[in-house]
Amino acid sequence: MIKPILKRPLEYRNVPEDNDEDFYVAITAVIGTQDSTGADLFYFYAASPKRLQRLFEDEGIFWGKDLLIMNKFDSRIIEEEVIKMLEECARETWEEVAQAINRFLFWEYDKR
Repeated sequence: MIKPILKRPLEYRNVPEDNDEDFYVAITAVIGTQDSTGADLFYFYAASPKRLQRLFEDEGIFWGKDLLIMNKFDSRIIEEEVIKMLEECARETWEEVAQAINRFLFWEYDKR
């Protein structure tokens, strides 16, 4: 069974100040296995309901894949949630692992 792990700390872009309740943060996760030096990149966003409401008001529509919705920005909670999700994505092959993760995060090799 192949068990995915975070190979490095999550990388954040556009981090709000003071756990703001209006945010849309781009996040990169470097994910691999304990016994491998290699890793793949997965991307997602953390957003507040307040920011999503503003996007709806401006655009009227918004895609929801690769999105973690939370009331206040907290990098500790985000990392905990990613680790929990990875525990559920253990599979027999790396391709199966990556496809399982890809249900939640955008895999750099997504063949959509």
